Amino acid sequence: MARLFDYSEEYIDESMVAIEELADLCQLEKNECLTVAQCASLLCVHNKTEKLDRSEDIGTYIMVAFNDIRLGELQVLHPETLLSWTEYLKLLKAGMYSGENKMLAPMVTAKWLVPLDECERWYRTKGLDIDLSAVKADLDKIKAGTSFKFLTQKHLSLSENPSIYNINHQSPIDDCFSEEECSLFDPLTKKQIGQLFTVVHGEDWIKFFDKASRNGLDSARYGKKPYKYNPAGVANWLYREGRYRSNTLARILSENLPARSRQHRENLLDSRGLLEEN
Repeated sequence: MARLFDYSEEYIDESMVAIEELADLCQLEKNECLTVAQCASLLCVHNKTEKLDRSEDIGTYIMVAFNDIRLGELQVLHPETLLSWTEYLKLLKAGMYSGENKMLAPMVTAKWLVPLDECERWYRTKGLDIDLSAVKADLDKIKAGTSFKFLTQKHLSLSENPSIYNINHQSPIDDCFSEEECSLFDPLTKKQIGQLFTVVHGEDWIKFFDKASRNGLDSARYGKKPYKYNPAGVANWLYREGRYRSNTLARILSENLPARSRQHRENLLDSRGLLEEN
């Protein structure tokens, strides 16, 4: 009989996609559900910490979710058929996926769905009173495309911390450098990026680059392997992560424009009221 983690390579691939798509609310819009990855990740919002990179915590919470699915303590739905894992288990036990049908057996991944009421019930089993009533109240707006793009503290009834928290670690704060300004810069290697933004320790940069697809840093990535990064794009990421102030980043970038763009230095500073200071 197929088990929850059979075909583990495929399971890992599918779950990684779900982790990278944490901010995608299409299943909330279509089926009024969160993915397993989204459901588990919201525990990060409740569990406050000073860490900026929560990707390891998300991985842990998702493993907790999978274990509870295995134990029957978290009920999930197939993202296409909307049948529950319990129903599939009945089919498996009845031998419906034996022989030639074995490869058709479903495999639970982080892309499977959790109804909002089930999310709340599961949170309570962990001793956490996470209220999703604000999300439910905004469902009509979500479906009309007129509401939020990100789940926020408001939607989770967590008044302790009023800051917006995007479960994909890509803050909805506006970028400090436009696409046009990003185009002024040539891509740099990982080592060069680390040397440019020295407030971040070298070991941190290794970790950030390794997890770029999860923490949002890949938005600044340029071209194919070996990867290089647009420095202004990295600056936007640092600003969203709260590691640098926008004016500090503007000064750093203004002193590191490539030769082809040095005539734009004054505009880069003046648009931020920094020209007289320099």
